[in-house]
Amino acid sequence: MEDPTQSDSIRAPSFGLALIPILGTLAVLAVQLFYFGDFTPHIPSPSALP
Repeated sequence: MEDPTQSDSIRAPSFGLALIPILGTLAVLAVQLFYFGDFTPHIPSPSALP
């Protein structure tokens, strides 16, 4: 019996499944902007690092 993890063909996910991470990211950004009213990224700028 062939091992399915060693197959050369990899199926692409369906379009809806592929959209889930994109739509989730947009939802988080929308909540951040419209609920909290702040769109400031929480990543320190290189000049702020020691």
